Amino acid sequence: MLSRCRRVFSSSLIRNIGIIAHIDAGKTTTTERLIHKTGLTRRAGSIDSGDTVMDYLPEERERGITIASAAITLPWRGFRLNVIDTPGHVDFTVEVERSLRVMDAAVVILDASKGVQAQTMTVWRQARRHGLKTLVYINKMDKVGANLEKCLQDIRVKLELEPILLNEPTKDNLEEFSGVKPCEMLGIQEKVAQYDDGFLEKYLSEEATSSCDVREALARITERGTEGIVCIVGSSAKDVGIEGILDGIVDYFPCPKEEEVTDNTIFKALAFK
Repeated sequence: MLSRCRRVFSSSLIRNIGIIAHIDAGKTTTTERLIHKTGLTRRAGSIDSGDTVMDYLPEERERGITIASAAITLPWRGFRLNVIDTPGHVDFTVEVERSLRVMDAAVVILDASKGVQAQTMTVWRQARRHGLKTLVYINKMDKVGANLEKCLQDIRVKLELEPILLNEPTKDNLEEFSGVKPCEMLGIQEKVAQYDDGFLEKYLSEEATSSCDVREALARITERGTEGIVCIVGSSAKDVGIEGILDGIVDYFPCPKEEEVTDNTIFKALAFK
């Protein structure tokens, strides 16, 4: 049974995000892993076994695809993550559009063997039109034909952003995918320094930079969304890289904007069900 959160949260501890991608990139599997990792289910739901939390409609379970967007609230590191899993099939683009209107940010999932696909570009343009902050999760690194370098090049060419890779795959016998490990901090710092002047100034001075400095710089880069984009790799089917997604949502995505409402202001809100 899913637990319910009754805490009153400051907006600084809230993240309103969505999961968007081309069909079969692994959106629902990833979301089910996020649900499990945050402790709301005892085991992750599976599309194959038809017991997913997010794809609950009979038609969705029968066809193995997401038709209607579904929302869930997840706890992570004291934060409240409001997550919307969206359809990936081109026939349901309008449903994605409806969902994007209530998000502040989105995790864009790529299939590691296919890179940036046609519907990836469609949902990417939708997200950009709504001004959403984004990070990329390169999924299915365990899949035959997975090609990290192709995915990174696709991001450069098609999404027109420089990928800032935070982790990388590890392999047994230099062939079989075995997990992920953090990228070398020096390499991350050098890449971050190219796209954030505040960090560059500290990086070039004698003042030592910390992991906190890197996180803050990556959050600023994500906020601007014009030059670089955070990239995380993993395999949702193997439950690898999921914590990295959750940490990325907390560390790099914005909280809902707080605006003062006076007595003379007409309050407007969009209710999402």
